[in-house]
Parts: sequence; structure tokens; C-alpha cells
Amino acid sequence: MGRFIRYALLFVISLCLTLLILLWNPEEPGDPYRPAPTESAPMELSIAARITEEASQAIQDLAQHLQERIDQQPEEPASKVPSPPFDQGSQVVTEMESEPASENGMQRPPSEDGSPDGEDETADPGPTTSAPEEEAIETGKDRKEEIESLMNSPTHQDQARRELSGESRLGFETAFRCAPEDQLRLAQFFGEKIVLVPRSALDPRDKARSYFVLEPGPPSRLSTISGTPPVTRFRQYRDLFDFDYSRLPEEIRNLRRNVVSRSDVYLFASLIPVREWALIAARRQEALQQYLGGDAHQDPAEVGVKRFVLRYEPLPQGGFDILVDEILFADNRIHKPQRS
Repeated sequence: MGRFIRYALLFVISLCLTLLILLWNPEEPGDPYRPAPTESAPMELSIAARITEEASQAIQDLAQHLQERIDQQPEEPASKVPSPPFDQGSQVVTEMESEPASENGMQRPPSEDGSPDGEDETADPGPTTSAPEEEAIETGKDRKEEIESLMNSPTHQDQARRELSGESRLGFETAFRCAPEDQLRLAQFFGEKIVLVPRSALDPRDKARSYFVLEPGPPSRLSTISGTPPVTRFRQYRDLFDFDYSRLPEEIRNLRRNVVSRSDVYLFASLIPVREWALIAARRQEALQQYLGGDAHQDPAEVGVKRFVLRYEPLPQGGFDILVDEILFADNRIHKPQRS
């Protein structure tokens, strides 16, 4: 490295001297310019030529020195590329684990039972379930049994029939919260019917009047029913116009296409049956008892309830529960029940 620096400095000094000689003028500052005598030109040119020749030789020596340094450097070994990981199921045999060759040079074939050493393999116990998961499964089963019990309760079903028939006046509103994508599964779980009633179906003068019913199945089945729909039975339903049409299941979108204009539709909804309304009545009563205290039945209208907001909650094991998200009273009090 020191030799390289010396050659570089020599080269720079040579260039500076060459320029100095070529441009040098011995006259004093302010004197008029006079061209240099022609007699000294050959001497100056010979000095410049000699300096240039020495600089050229120095550059050649520098290049030769650099080439020698490069030739003397050892070649770096090629970087070791890590071997790719073995695919699942491939067998890795290390040198200590490899089996010695037999006399004929062939490896001993594996035993017929599939074990490479002829030993009995331990049976795979399969996936295990942790204690929290087992507890969650049991809790889910208990909850589903509770839901079935409430839907089939004679007491709650009697109350549901009175309310759906109009015999028992409610005096409060019921609002539902659920996802558009769940509408078909809700209908399948609770046994709902999904209807599309054109306004023309209510015209007694129209002899060809009819309406459409989607049986959720599975499999789902679309039917056209002739005659006037029993609209007096449609007291409790989920209005499907309240949901984003593009997010509704395809079967329900196909039902909606039977009537082109929305202004020609009287009802597009999921009709709530008795067993589903029985669960709603039970959950309402639980929420009121939590807020007011006591175990006695409370009439929502008598305690000043203005609106129940209900939410459909999907269950991990399938099906749905109905929970009371909030209760709005006539004096604008709001109670949000806490589920244990």
C-alpha cells in the first residue's frame, strides 16, 4: 500500500511540474508580454519529454504492482448453500443411523409391518382436547339444550301464540340485530318461512293474484302460492329490506327478483314462528328480572318498556341464540343486560 501511495504522489508531482514548465514566464508582473526566446524551446521540450517518460514508467510500474497484488490474493471458497429442508414424510438417515450393507451389497428391506427396524410402532393417539376446550364444548351443549328447552316450553309457547295472534297486545316495539349472510341459516334453524308478497296479491279484483314462499330447507325450495296471502298472521317478522341486498344469500336474492319494482312489493320478510317467539319471550323475561329483580313474571308494558333490541348470536356448535342487547324505557332509561 505504501508503494502505491508513493507512485501516486510521484505521478501527481510530475504532472504539476510539466504544467509549470509549459506555462512558466520569468517576466515580472506588469511587464509587457514578450514571447520566450526560441532558442530555449528545445531544452524545455526535452525536459518535459523526460518528465513525461518518467511519469509513464511510474504508471506502468504501478499497474504491474497492482496486478501482482491481485494475483497473490487467494481465491475465496464458494459460499456453502444450505440444503433445502426435507419434505414432510421424507426419511433422514445420518451416518451413525445408516444400516451396514449386507454381503451382497443390498440394504435390508423394511419389514412388512412398515416399521424400518421390524419393531412395533406406537399407535398415534390422535389429537387431544385440552381442558378449556372440553369445558367450552360442554358449555355449548348445555346452552343449546337450554335453547331447545325454552323454545319447546308450553308456558312460553302459549305466550308466543297469544302475542303472534294479536290476542295479547304488546305495547312495545321489537328490533332485531343480525347479519344479512345469516338469514337463510336463521330460517333453517328456527323453521321460518321467507315470503315475498306483491301488492297485486292483495287486490281482490285480481283473479290471478299470488305470492311467493321460500322454504329454507335444506334444500331450499321456492313456491308460488295462488290466492290472497294470510297477512293477518304476519304480525312478527324480520324485514329483509332492512339488509344490504348484495350480502343476502343467493336463494333470498332469487326470491326478490320475482317482483321487479320495490314499490310493487308489500312484504319481503322472514316470518317468525311460535317456537322462535317463545325463545324471544323467555329472553325478554330474563332481562327484565335481571333489571327489576325478583322471579315473578313482569309485563313489559306495565313497567314502561318502549322497545326491546334483540341480537341473534351464532353458536359454535351450530344454531343461534337470541339475546337482549338493550331495553329502552318510556322515560328514556336504557338497560343493557349482562349475560353470565
